[in-house]
Amino acid sequence: MTVWTAGADLTIAVDVGRPPIPGRMDVPKALESFLGAFEIMQAAASARKIESRAPDIIVRPQVWEIGILDFTKVDQVLEQAKPAMVELRNQLSGSRAAIAGLRWWRRFDHPEMSRADH
Repeated sequence: MTVWTAGADLTIAVDVGRPPIPGRMDVPKALESFLGAFEIMQAAASARKIESRAPDIIVRPQVWEIGILDFTKVDQVLEQAKPAMVELRNQLSGSRAAIAGLRWWRRFDHPEMSRADH
């Protein structure tokens, strides 16, 4: 089942792939090389999926200095992703019904709500 066959009115893709670090000249360690190869394959797979079935909106937050295994850096990711969230809000501004359907959206409209509330 896909979101389209399930009856989704609007699809949003979030590309969390990270860009290469500009000017990096050091030789990566074995694990970094393996994870880097995985990220390249994931980016290629995502690009093909988007080509074959494009979402209505694609969000590409610019997140720096966060590795693929940095699961504890959620606050840093959210802070760096704020411009992308503003862009998404602008793209959705014409569709109030779509915004109302996004439960997580309320968290950013009301910062006093905690993650545990959702």
